[in-house]
Amino acid sequence: MKLEFKVLKPPLQNISQLYSIVFIDYESLFISFIKQYSMPPMFDPLIAEIKQNGKIMKIYVFADFTKPELSMERNRVRTVTSNIGHLYKHSVTKSAVDIIMEATAGRVKQDEAA
Repeated sequence: MKLEFKVLKPPLQNISQLYSIVFIDYESLFISFIKQYSMPPMFDPLIAEIKQNGKIMKIYVFADFTKPELSMERNRVRTVTSNIGHLYKHSVTKSAVDIIMEATAGRVKQDEAA
């Protein structure tokens, strides 16, 4: 799996100066991996690839862990981060995951400005 990174500023001369905050919609990631590879996501290669593009400050993971297929995944996620957002999705155009991720991103941005 090759990740794509959105570049917001011109590349730094030294990529080790780049800091990242990672937001993972784990439910979507999990479903995609099950459909494509018949296995849950592996965190080590995912985190390693992100680290090639800079230092990770925080990792936030969001999903509806009440779903049977995701209920045991929370323990796997805890091996990577304690920043776990448990969300209940409702059948609306914009999912709870989208709303919470946007709100969290705003709080992180505000925290960094302070």
